[in-house]
Amino acid sequence: CHIGHLVQIPTHLIETMLRHNPDIITVFSLEKAQSISDAAEKLGRVQPVMLKVFDKRDTVFPCQEAGITFNELDAVVDALKQMPGIKLSGLTHFPCLSWDARYQTTLPTTNLLTLI
Repeated sequence: CHIGHLVQIPTHLIETMLRHNPDIITVFSLEKAQSISDAAEKLGRVQPVMLKVFDKRDTVFPCQEAGITFNELDAVVDALKQMPGIKLSGLTHFPCLSWDARYQTTLPTTNLLTLI
């Protein structure tokens, strides 16, 4: 399964969630990545993670204004490489597609451009 995409795992539940062997976890911050790395190391595993990225022009929903900005991206990736309990496996964003009632179709958002 994929967890953490819309809402981060509460710190006190990280080890419990890792015991369910998720395929991937989305992280919004270095602090959450470190917590996941520490718990994964304790369990003797390496957990694949994705970073949620964003740019100031992007569409976000209330209470979901989180992630790694492009200004931070290089430094964050370098820091993640120092965390032995995780493996960076990709980037993600939300929402990348949105229903457009006027055109009656799903269209890309600026978030998809940011992700690309």
